[in-house]
Amino acid sequence: MHEMGDIDEKLLDIEEQQSRDPQLVELRRKLVAAEDELIVGGEQGRKKLMSVLELKEKSAFTPRILDFFFSNEEGGVEKFDTETAMEWIEAVVGTGSYEHKAHFLYYMYDLNGNGSMTKKDIENVMNIIVRENGLQFKPASAEILADSIFYEFVDHFEDGVLREKDFAAFCQRWPLVLDTLTIGKLQNHNWKKSLATFQSFDDEGSYTLGVNQSEALSAFQGQNIHSDRRQMPFSKRARFKWELEGDKYIIIALWLTVTALMMAFEFNAYNTELNYELSGYSIPIAKMGGAALRLNCHLLLLPVCKKLVTQVRDFMSELSIVNTLRWKSDYRRKHGPTWLWDKHISFHKLIAASVCVFTLIHVGGHVANAIQLCAAPDELIMHPSFGFCCGEGTYFREYSFLTSRPTVAHIVFLSVPGWTGCLQILIFGIMFFFAREIKRRENYERFLHTHYLLFYWYVLLILHGSTELVAVPRFWKWSAAFCSLYVLNLILRFLSRQEATVESAEIGSKSKWISLRLRTAKPFRYKTGAYALLSVPEISKVQFHPFTISSGENQSTNTVSFHIKADGDWTNNLQYRLRKKPYPTFIIEGPYSSAAQHVFEYDICLLFCTGVGVTPFASILDTMKSQPSRGQNIHFYWSSRDQFSFDWFSDLFGSLLSGKNAQLARFQPVEKFSHAQYSTDHCKLNLFMTGTVHEYDATNAILRMCLESVYEKTNIDLITGIQNSGKTSFGRPNMEAIFEEMIDKYPGKEIGVFVCGTSAMCSSVHELVMSKTGKRNTVFRYYKEVF
Repeated sequence: MHEMGDIDEKLLDIEEQQSRDPQLVELRRKLVAAEDELIVGGEQGRKKLMSVLELKEKSAFTPRILDFFFSNEEGGVEKFDTETAMEWIEAVVGTGSYEHKAHFLYYMYDLNGNGSMTKKDIENVMNIIVRENGLQFKPASAEILADSIFYEFVDHFEDGVLREKDFAAFCQRWPLVLDTLTIGKLQNHNWKKSLATFQSFDDEGSYTLGVNQSEALSAFQGQNIHSDRRQMPFSKRARFKWELEGDKYIIIALWLTVTALMMAFEFNAYNTELNYELSGYSIPIAKMGGAALRLNCHLLLLPVCKKLVTQVRDFMSELSIVNTLRWKSDYRRKHGPTWLWDKHISFHKLIAASVCVFTLIHVGGHVANAIQLCAAPDELIMHPSFGFCCGEGTYFREYSFLTSRPTVAHIVFLSVPGWTGCLQILIFGIMFFFAREIKRRENYERFLHTHYLLFYWYVLLILHGSTELVAVPRFWKWSAAFCSLYVLNLILRFLSRQEATVESAEIGSKSKWISLRLRTAKPFRYKTGAYALLSVPEISKVQFHPFTISSGENQSTNTVSFHIKADGDWTNNLQYRLRKKPYPTFIIEGPYSSAAQHVFEYDICLLFCTGVGVTPFASILDTMKSQPSRGQNIHFYWSSRDQFSFDWFSDLFGSLLSGKNAQLARFQPVEKFSHAQYSTDHCKLNLFMTGTVHEYDATNAILRMCLESVYEKTNIDLITGIQNSGKTSFGRPNMEAIFEEMIDKYPGKEIGVFVCGTSAMCSSVHELVMSKTGKRNTVFRYYKEVF
């Protein structure tokens, strides 16, 4: 066991540390409980300690970590001391000095156990870390990483050996790495302190928080999200809230107002004295729900008219009269009601939910009416005002075949309004159930087929009121108007379809990405960020799936590019089919507009994406490459689980940033480090890898430090091989720090924030947009990609 010895900064008492960190209390309890096995040492003691610390069994560094906590007495007997072990663990994952942390790391990386490391030894360590984390570097990269340490102390290495004191000096250049080390599953209770105290300086020397903290800091990142909003005066908060989402509230308020007026008018029309005597308020309530359904059952169609939405969006953006509308906000005067165009699917879902509510009102009123009607006296039912006839007497015309008063079951299940209503509820329930996100992802074709039941649903709606049981039929008039628009949309969609052949196709060997380049018979004109629907008749004749166009804006060519992730039945079948030649024929439909098309309307933009959500932003970057005169400031943040996803766009990123393909930069031997002369004024790439490397694991510390060192000296990111103004980091971006940086850098500016990715990421960004807007008069505009 290594003794702590003299320390430069005194460690806090272990008991005090444990009172502040429950995980140390739990660890100490486990070590004490396992002390009988640990003091035995040998294979049994090592396995027990590995289990308690939850170390990786197959890691090459695990034996060295175990060696560190066991000491050999005379005769080769191993000794384990719980108190000393706890002191070292606290030193590494907590408040220990940098010398102690560096000593632990050096001992762990010294796989030969001889107290020294050569350049070849460090290269071997790098290759092991890369292999264990599922990364892929060329052999020359390990040499570059090793050089980043040896170059620091070139004058000290006459014998070509890295000593512990020199390694400690190198480590102290990266305090954030040392302050956030973890061992196994132990978390570092020093993270919060590190986040608050770590400083980095930009080119102008101004202080900023680091923006590449990982998910491990998320517990601390979210604590002050609402602080800026609480400190802002209510009137100012309300004004910015209106500026950001006023169009949404106007549209929802207009929709609710029209629905409420129709319901009130219908309730008043049927709230007569005779109806009240017969069944109380049940008939007015039923008709009130029916009036709301007449409107909303048809409004369901409009948001999903993709072609009409695109045409209206483009028309509104070009129409000069929009600029004469007296909107208070310049933003809405410029864009019109963007919420309606960008969130049309959300509006469709909102209306579908309202249909369920209004159906309950309508059905509840009619069932209550049937119960009371069947119990009403004959003289009331026989009143000529009802106009119901049955045989020779006055009764319900629906039941002319009956010789006696109908029952509730007859009214609900045998009348035309009854059985059509039951079938409508059944069909809508099926559509609603399979339209849920989880069911749609399980089987997209099932979702499509169940939604085709909408045609039968509308037929039943028309039949539902055709018997004039309570009122003259009116539903068919509404259907004629709205269905005409839907048919027009289908015609426009059909006319926009054309066949496309595969010009090139590339499938990743270690990732699920598909890179497609299609050639169309006619010019396929689209704007940046647009998407198209693709179909492969060989796979399914009915399925059309939306995919963002990843190539830049084009007004005349016949080629279009897509990057697709195989993450479902259809895309997996597509990946399998593209492995064979000849390639299948595609049907392409579109293009369709999206929120990303607003990106060039802002001088400053923040782009956040995860995984395959990068595709609309790849189109933006590709457009910037071909049209550099746009002169925008783009801050791009892409989080992906693995390294291989970045490879698909490395050519684009490299050529965008340096004017040439920088993909091979990481494979060139480095004789002497020097700062690159290249920098870009308009685009900053920030890539984050979340799924392979555990950023704070002590075994990865030397890789983190060396990657930072290489980037600092050469401006080359070894993860992607791109020479740029940003670098790949492990973990997730610190969203709040990013927004604070934008506020400090662009006070009083209007910044477009575009997101495409997981719901968790989108929600986090949206919350920050709402809380940070108004700080130093900076306004953030939020756009989310929805297909």
